Amino acid sequence: MVVVFAGLIYYFPVQRAMAERKYAEYSRLQGVPDGDVASKSVHKDYTQDGYFIDVTYHSDPQYRYEYLYRLVDVRNDGVRFDTMTCAVYLGSTSFTGDVRYDPLE
Repeated sequence: MVVVFAGLIYYFPVQRAMAERKYAEYSRLQGVPDGDVASKSVHKDYTQDGYFIDVTYHSDPQYRYEYLYRLVDVRNDGVRFDTMTCAVYLGSTSFTGDVRYDPLE
């Protein structure tokens, strides 16, 4: 019972806190000034085992920035830990044009 409880504590609140910390670091590297967040929602991604952080910014309101945090990210070039990626959307379509805060990848 203790192991299950400890697993749930790690899987949800601890991993969410890690995702929010990584978002703060990532957005700072993107050059996002404090107070520019218009809306932000954080939700668990059960299919890819991570957390999505959806953000819109006051200075770039037509775009939705979707940040994905993964504690373990398995890629073709190896395994990475504590990673964050960003995708930008215009409506429901992925957008790769000129945006105010470019993804760091």
